Amino acid sequence: MASGERLVDDDATPVLTSRTRSPGAAASLARGDLVGRYVILDRVGEGGMGVVYAAYDPELDRRVAIKLVRPDLRDADSRARLLREAKAMARLRHPSVIAIHDIGEVDDQVFLAMEFIDGVTLGAWLREFPRRWQDVLGVFVQAGRGLAAAHQAGVLHRDFKPDNVLVARDGRAIVTDFGLARPTAPTSTELETLRSTPDGAWQAAHELTDAQQLLGTPPYMAPEQLAGGPADERSEQFAFCVALFEGLYGVRPFAGASVAVLRAAIEAGQLVPRPPARPTPAWLDRAVLRGLSGAPARRWPSMPALLAVLERGPPHRRWPWLAAGLFMAVGVFAAVRPPAAAAERCSGSELRASRVWDEARRHSLRRALLSAGTGDRSATAAAALREVDRYAQAWSEARRDACFATHGQGEQSGAQLERRMDCFDHQLRQLDGLLTMLERAEGGTSSRRREPCAACRRRAGAPSATSA
Repeated sequence: MASGERLVDDDATPVLTSRTRSPGAAASLARGDLVGRYVILDRVGEGGMGVVYAAYDPELDRRVAIKLVRPDLRDADSRARLLREAKAMARLRHPSVIAIHDIGEVDDQVFLAMEFIDGVTLGAWLREFPRRWQDVLGVFVQAGRGLAAAHQAGVLHRDFKPDNVLVARDGRAIVTDFGLARPTAPTSTELETLRSTPDGAWQAAHELTDAQQLLGTPPYMAPEQLAGGPADERSEQFAFCVALFEGLYGVRPFAGASVAVLRAAIEAGQLVPRPPARPTPAWLDRAVLRGLSGAPARRWPSMPALLAVLERGPPHRRWPWLAAGLFMAVGVFAAVRPPAAAAERCSGSELRASRVWDEARRHSLRRALLSAGTGDRSATAAAALREVDRYAQAWSEARRDACFATHGQGEQSGAQLERRMDCFDHQLRQLDGLLTMLERAEGGTSSRRREPCAACRRRAGAPSATSA
């Protein structure tokens, strides 16, 4: 996050005041009605928190958005949490987070006076016409910065999705409808009652649970939330990547007619087929897929870490000597990136590699290398980690290209592909074994550490995964 991009103004905490009753405070409002000092103009939408109106602030001569929080959330605990989190949001100043100007009450119903955005939801923006992936990514990066700023301020969104992001006429993306009024987390029994409807919405199987109010939107929820656990920054990263996947490819990454089926698909990494007419670069695919990992520890360590990759774009250097060694090991020579028609069938290498090498494993190996031997091991550990990163990336690309040689170019038979996939699986098992040895080894075992990769290099022409 760039310096100066986020400002928390401790003096901006609005004063909560009790207002006199206004016309229609607990019901639908008409043009000219008052909510505190604000004059209602038009109803502009409805979200998970309540109804939103365009209004006029006569004191400051500006247009604002007034959100009347659902009256069913007026119990003492929900109201106290709403006010506490709303005040925290009001102190947050970021160009990609909706600004809260004022908080008040009318007849015990809480209202928020917010920045008025002249624009459309991100969902509507995506549906207007086909967008270039570069344009989609640019808007999502802006929204991601807003989400990261909220996390830094200690606020969770709880329901991030395209319909909760606004795209202004000037191109600015603003995250809105933070889940300030969400009830407590659902129980596993309540989750099990949810079913997908034909139009893609979700509803409860009984009348006692309102799925939209209780949960947000299940297709954007991380598996740990679908299991009944609480939301955190990693689960919101998952929701962000679901929305980004949907924006890039036109479909959500996982499908399921019930919460149990949806959760199983996520944990198994079973992606839905992507439309062939929406090609995207491999580096972007990898970044999004990592954020969609079923296990939180396998996702990016934070939203800023993910955003750094999305903003940086493709690596400037591809380490051709490393990739060539892997390609020779299986007889694959990559010439071009797979066309979209075959790319979907050959996706999944990154997810497979992440089962052996992810962020949690990386931290574990670093700790082991730093504690092994004597002297300063930081430089050696850093070099070893870089080498394993390179190996895992090149392994994923080589495996995908091997698949494409059969399904995209028809250059090899199915039997040849099967043998080459077996070779890749063997290499991944070797890498797993080497990492386990390194994690468990004590000082003075450097010669033993080199042996597995050296043997793999002699056997299949693959480079060493670590030089430590």
